[in-house]
Amino acid sequence: MLQVLAIVVGVAVAATRLMGILFPGFIKKLLKLFLEEKGALLFGMVYMAVLGGLFIWGFRLEYEALNVWWQANVLLILGILLTLVALRLLAWPRTFFTLLGRISQMSATGVRLLGLVGVVFGVLLALVGVSMS
Repeated sequence: MLQVLAIVVGVAVAATRLMGILFPGFIKKLLKLFLEEKGALLFGMVYMAVLGGLFIWGFRLEYEALNVWWQANVLLILGILLTLVALRLLAWPRTFFTLLGRISQMSATGVRLLGLVGVVFGVLLALVGVSMS
């Protein structure tokens, strides 16, 4: 489960961040739309907390069964970070809205650079999942 979760989430992160590289103007408009619809952002934070919980749960289930010590620990740390960040953002959402407001006002080059960082992170996450087999 942990292997499949890492691959699927890594590919999803890379694919969605690729949109920021290819269409930075669209991403900026989308962020402004999300800032108006705060319910969608709060749903995303809950989703992020659940996803982090799945990484933690998958680590607990499969760490003993597989001989993949470092990969499982990387995913455990990622799960803990995702869960803590999501819970913090749910407790104080104003910080997240401010950050999204700043990103939506960035230049196209800045949005592309953030998209590139996201694509690299997604590919690395997927590679960690592939290396667990």
